[in-house]
Amino acid sequence: MFGKIQKETVVSVHKPVEFRVIDQDELALELDVENLAKQAAREDKPISGSLSPDANELKFQEDLARRAFQSGNRVKQSLSDLRDSILNTSITKEASEIEQMTSKFESQIVSNLNSKLSLLKSMEDDYRQINDDINHFKKTNGLRRSASYPPSHVLTFSLLFIALIAESMLNGVFFAEGSDSGLVGGIAIAFVISFFNISVGFITGFFLRYKNHISRAKSIFAYFTLIVSITFSTVFNLLVGHYREALGIDPDNAKSIAVDRFSEGILTIYDVQSWLLIAIGLVFFGFAIFKGYKIDDEYPKYGKIVRDREQLKEDITGEKESFYDEFDELHEELDSRLDDIYESVILTSKRLNSYVNSIENQQSAYNSYIVHLQNCLNYVVTLYRDINSNERSDPSPAYFNSSQLSISSEQNFMVEFVDTRNDLLETKEKLAIAVPRIKSELFSIKETYHSKINEACKL
Repeated sequence: MFGKIQKETVVSVHKPVEFRVIDQDELALELDVENLAKQAAREDKPISGSLSPDANELKFQEDLARRAFQSGNRVKQSLSDLRDSILNTSITKEASEIEQMTSKFESQIVSNLNSKLSLLKSMEDDYRQINDDINHFKKTNGLRRSASYPPSHVLTFSLLFIALIAESMLNGVFFAEGSDSGLVGGIAIAFVISFFNISVGFITGFFLRYKNHISRAKSIFAYFTLIVSITFSTVFNLLVGHYREALGIDPDNAKSIAVDRFSEGILTIYDVQSWLLIAIGLVFFGFAIFKGYKIDDEYPKYGKIVRDREQLKEDITGEKESFYDEFDELHEELDSRLDDIYESVILTSKRLNSYVNSIENQQSAYNSYIVHLQNCLNYVVTLYRDINSNERSDPSPAYFNSSQLSISSEQNFMVEFVDTRNDLLETKEKLAIAVPRIKSELFSIKETYHSKINEACKL
């Protein structure tokens, strides 16, 4: 009925740039420092009067500067991504949704409330009309008591069905002797007889309730119907007894024999089993009358009209409970949504701190890597000069002992970003106070509209 609230989860993962530690001895082998140094020494290069590094040293410098430059580009991209993440990290949307939660809850309830109240009002009017009809019915028929009726007819019809099966099984044994199909055929015959016997008894009991009617004519008619029905059932069961006895004499002509003997004398039955069959039929006939009489209130139509009223009352209660459940479900969704939003705010705050720390750590790691590269350059240059000095015949240049190459520091940059951690922390603290208040307001709104539903229909 209400629009389902969608939960949103924002996940952001930053993977920092990692720098491989360079083994200085492996680097020396990779750059072929020893061979280049010996080769230059054999040619007494660089010459003793040289004031600047030779081509080999510049090659070493260029290789490590290239590594620094490539790493710097990767760091630039990483820091740029972090800066964009910081720029896009905000809880403004969450804060706005939290503040609008109460108005959203109330608007969603109100949008459906009028139709609910209209339905309840209509059902309440119907209830009052039925109640007036009951009062009129009681006054017209001289009733002062409450109606008495079974809550359901399932038990009554179940018992009648059991009685039908029981009578069919018992009578089936008696009819089995004269049936070509044995016990199965006997039960089939007995079932038809039992169904007719019980049906007549049930209908008799149902109309017997009219003996309690305020109308004298209807009361007399009910007694007349009972007398006729009992007479008919007695005659019917006696005829069935004659038929059962005739089956034992001549199964093929049992019907005609039964009619003839019934005409000669209604009580001229000599077989004990046939009299037992008659007794069983009359007992179940009486049971059916009793169940038909008790199918509803003893005063005709009184139970039905009261039952209709009570059913409508249950329907009204069910509708009210349904409305409560809808309000409660929406309240629970919004309450849960509040928790989810605030949890998202906490995670966003942590994520922002992580972004800022990552910038600082990334810059620090890059600066440390540049120092590492500088140390590697110093190592290979020193190794080159030592080998060159030991292998040459001329004195080594003076700059071997004083001058060191360096890696350009152009890549040691700082990224500019707006640090919004304090603003976000302030907003988070405000929301920490607002969330319990809004939860309380949501609960109050729910209870208010529960009361409105109760006031609209007080049944």
